[in-house]
Amino acid sequence: MSPIYGIQERGLRFPRLGSIRKGEQIPVTDDQGNPRKNRAGEVIMRPVERPYFVFSCDIMTGQYIPENGMTKKEIAQAQQEHQQTEYKFQQATLEKIYSVYGTNQITELRVFLPYPDAHNAFSFWLEAYVANQKVAQSDERIITFLFDTTTGEALIKRGMVVRHSSNPNSVAGALVKQIPIGGQLPYEPDMIVGETRTKSEPITMRPVGRLNVVIPELKQAATWMVFTGSWADLSSIYSAVETIAQITKATQQPANTIPLILRRVPVESKYEDENGKTHKTTRYNIEARIVSEAIPNLLTMYENTPFMMQLPSGESEFVEESYDTPDEGLEPVEAQVEEFEDLKQQAAQAAASRATPRPELKRPFDPENLKDWFDEQVKHHANLNTPVYDKDFQIVAKALKTIFPDDTDRYTFTGWLTGNGSTKKLKVNEVAALGDWMGIDTTSKEGFNQLPSPESVQEAQVGLQFVNALNGQQEFDM
Repeated sequence: MSPIYGIQERGLRFPRLGSIRKGEQIPVTDDQGNPRKNRAGEVIMRPVERPYFVFSCDIMTGQYIPENGMTKKEIAQAQQEHQQTEYKFQQATLEKIYSVYGTNQITELRVFLPYPDAHNAFSFWLEAYVANQKVAQSDERIITFLFDTTTGEALIKRGMVVRHSSNPNSVAGALVKQIPIGGQLPYEPDMIVGETRTKSEPITMRPVGRLNVVIPELKQAATWMVFTGSWADLSSIYSAVETIAQITKATQQPANTIPLILRRVPVESKYEDENGKTHKTTRYNIEARIVSEAIPNLLTMYENTPFMMQLPSGESEFVEESYDTPDEGLEPVEAQVEEFEDLKQQAAQAAASRATPRPELKRPFDPENLKDWFDEQVKHHANLNTPVYDKDFQIVAKALKTIFPDDTDRYTFTGWLTGNGSTKKLKVNEVAALGDWMGIDTTSKEGFNQLPSPESVQEAQVGLQFVNALNGQQEFDM
């Protein structure tokens, strides 16, 4: 069996039933309460946050294809009937959810992640859109995607400049004008990545999070996507998803067997208007919490380790038990916010303890320093007993193939650096060290789409020349 790699790489995917949002679109009205319209005669809409989850169903019964010989009137009637059928399917699905919870204003959802790997269920980026088209994306370190709205050209893909704009004076074109092909564009806060065509207003990025979940009561192998643009929501959801991922690693319990609670919680904040007057407003954040009997055992298992979930005092307040009623077993919002902050701090401390030690050498390394650095990294991961899985081997192998498309060159360089040319025969600590060297995070949502860092590419090419020179194949020129 020789599967198509691009298809295999996508992994398990379920159909999507619909979306879950924090609000909805309502018409903009004039002083008389009448809906305002644009030049095309369309009603102008604006977003409004609700204190409950807003469901919209995307179930499609398929595209309607007219039969041969049908008149225009018959086609129009058949299309209308097709749309009505779809609408009935969608409403029936929503009514089933509302009947389970007893209301159409649901403030708490009990869900599961759809896949055994928790990280595959949640993505979060800084993104910019114009007319529902994505024009920029960033991970807050570099720009990973950039589209020039004036020319229709994609200038950056997968974090690397792929072309310069045919309109170098455009906002997007100017950003990459001085960056060579293959280079990276660093992210800057409040970065302007373009401007609208009609009003020439600046386009900036904002956070966008997408969480795929399964509602168990529907008994369908299909997902709902939860959308949010709130930093607070992203932090809460990420903490929950990451905790599920850690439970999976420690207990081998699949992520899609661990219940997750999503709640809308009120948070009051203050702001000043243009006249300096203070106002109060209430926002309804999404809070994610885990319901798992694995947590008590997990804390015990990692009692004397820097595991991110360990409580400093060994207390058990973080341990949660299953509950059925909406409020039973849940702490006040303020306590939960403090708890998430504590968890983030613990995670940061754990990450610091596992951080990759970097010698006081400026990259790119010369071959001898690279070899020494790599050997230290291998020892570092051996001391940490860093877990490495089959997928990590595959991600690292693909990244190496990106640097060395030629098998002989790849085997030669990897054999010199690690002592073994085949990635299948590498030790787990060597795989972890190779990931560090190339800047590849095997736990990242990007997975196989990650590209090696420019420093590692340069070091690899120089290193190959060095090895070939040692073997007498060519002269080595630093």
